[in-house]
Formats: sequence, structure tokens, C-alpha cells
Amino acid sequence: MSRRCCAAFAAGGRLRLALHDSRHIERHAPRFLRLQRDYGHLIECRQTPRTLRHLTDSFTIADDLHVLRRFHSDHMRGEAAFAMPSAVELPAHRFGLLWEEAHPALKTTLTGL
Repeated sequence: MSRRCCAAFAAGGRLRLALHDSRHIERHAPRFLRLQRDYGHLIECRQTPRTLRHLTDSFTIADDLHVLRRFHSDHMRGEAAFAMPSAVELPAHRFGLLWEEAHPALKTTLTGL
């Protein structure tokens, strides 16, 4: 993984990823899985229950100030808000609700199995 990513973790950052299906990452993202193995104490991934899989938008929240949102996962159209805490409030609330309903996913073992 990039040095910037590791530097973010070294500076106290953490990553929480909520996803509908972990198979794509398991099959096609070995670097992410390695990062999760190395920084597992700072990375947590959860999978949404089937009852929430109808949700099709996606978003990324950074440091409670910035948000990037795609209106639909099948399309590249979206919006970005920088240095706008008010724009982060609704996605952060939605993420919190998703996080509570989701269950742990992408757990790696020492053997990588």
C-alpha cells in the first residue's frame, strides 16, 4: 500500500468500511487485504444485512469536514463537499445506522485463510 495510507494510520487515522458484498475485495484486492492484516487494529469492515442491500448510493467521509458521494453505485455521477461540516452530518448519521446493522466481514487469519 502507499506510504500516504500508512502515514495516515501512523497519525491516528482509522478506516471503517461498510459494504453489501465482500466477494469482490476478497478476490481482487490483495493489497487491501494485506493492509487490513497489517493494520487490523485500525481497519474494520462490516457487511450490511440483506434488508439493506437495496441502498445504491455510496459515500466517503473524511475527518468530519469532507464528503464524496456517488448518487448510484452503477454511475460515476456524484458530488463532493470540502470543508463543509454541515454536508457531512446526514451521511455520517446514515453511516452510523448502517454500521450498527452490519456484521463483521473480511476477517483475515494469520495464515491468510
